Amino acid sequence: MRIVVLNGSPRGKKSVGLKASAILRKLYPQHTFECVHVAPQIRKWERDEAAFHETMEQVASADGVLWSFPLYVCVVPSQYKRFIELIWERSEQGVFEGKYAAVYSTSIHFYDHTAHNYMNGICDDLEMRYVGHFSAHIGELRDKGKRQHFLHFAERFFEAIEQEAPTRRNTQPLVPPALEYAPTPPAKTIDPTGKRVLILTDEVDPGSNQAKMVARLAQAFGNKAEVVNLHALDIKGPCLECLHCGADYECVWDGKDGYRAFYDHTAMKADVVFFCGRIVDRFLSSRWRLFWDRGFCWTHTPTLTKQQHAYVVSGPLRQLPNVRQILQAYTEWQRSNLVGMVSDEVATSAELDAQLQHLAKEVMLASQAGYQAPQTFLGVSAHKLFRDEIWGPLRFVFRADHRAFRQRGYYDFPQKDWKMRLVNTLLGPLMGIPQIKATFQEMMVDKMGEPWDKMIEELEAPG
Repeated sequence: MRIVVLNGSPRGKKSVGLKASAILRKLYPQHTFECVHVAPQIRKWERDEAAFHETMEQVASADGVLWSFPLYVCVVPSQYKRFIELIWERSEQGVFEGKYAAVYSTSIHFYDHTAHNYMNGICDDLEMRYVGHFSAHIGELRDKGKRQHFLHFAERFFEAIEQEAPTRRNTQPLVPPALEYAPTPPAKTIDPTGKRVLILTDEVDPGSNQAKMVARLAQAFGNKAEVVNLHALDIKGPCLECLHCGADYECVWDGKDGYRAFYDHTAMKADVVFFCGRIVDRFLSSRWRLFWDRGFCWTHTPTLTKQQHAYVVSGPLRQLPNVRQILQAYTEWQRSNLVGMVSDEVATSAELDAQLQHLAKEVMLASQAGYQAPQTFLGVSAHKLFRDEIWGPLRFVFRADHRAFRQRGYYDFPQKDWKMRLVNTLLGPLMGIPQIKATFQEMMVDKMGEPWDKMIEELEAPG
């Protein structure tokens, strides 16, 4: 059978992820594996529709499609995202319909599940026969045992094609909001004096709901917030996955376009950031992906810390919990505070006006108070994953991260808590004695609350 591998790595033929298809080619010579390097060609395909159509013909003649990509900030690289957008823009969905599909990614498992959820939804929307996904840690296929798991996954994919196995759709088709937003100016504006408010948008249609939502949001601040359209930023190219930034945060694009100056001196300096976008397929646009991907010039080090973040989205956000999780995870990884999300999935323009005005008010109150909500699992797990990877296998490449993590106290390994280690060493063995164990268990419930009771007694009313 013939398998088309859609390789999303900017490295093209040098992609580590591409080694997976090389393994398959070596071990399954009865099958043909034809690789299409998506990322390096996306600019050409945008200009040359005929060249893009040639790729679609390759897909059309294949028995199966293997979507392969490196993970970028919870989703796929911007070039891959743009490729997916072109499929719909040029009405090529029929090429994929009925094809068996599998997904393969390489990463350090930082929200790889959200990337796979996204690709599952894309396959469903293209009416492909989605078989499953395989998320590999970088380099793990060199291990024989782990490679066997990958080969099992591949064989199930091949068998599904050969036997025309039944598959199921895991996501519902999206229904866009019906509201045509007609905003009304606010009766009272919010003064952001002393706080730098940044509103980022990617909209190019001034008559769209998103454009009107951005304008209404700016009006809430008396037009004193800074509004920046991502399409107006001088961004010459995408992240190239070259790892040039690892040693000292220097990007190969530095000095060649305006991204770094804007990110370092505007985005990072803001007190409040509104991320405004619209749903394009099952995420925000590829322009937003490009903006976030290029932020990797700071590699794994949080750069938007202690800010207030809010998301204003046009489209079926409520139908996409995966997108909501990605946006929340991004803010928590950045160690900022998520104030809220507003979408145009409401019945009336007045309701949307009220939600935008209230969001603006809540953002300013949180900023003035310096409020930071406790991190959830999304932020805590991100911190611990990066902490361990930067301390361990990634340190020799990402030296800048290592210095920053050490200076900021991010290396908070549990073995550094000497007090708790002493308690565990002394009391742990005692808990193996039945009489002492019973006594401790009886005491612990009451003792755990005593420090709290004392603290509460000492509290005084605010003001």
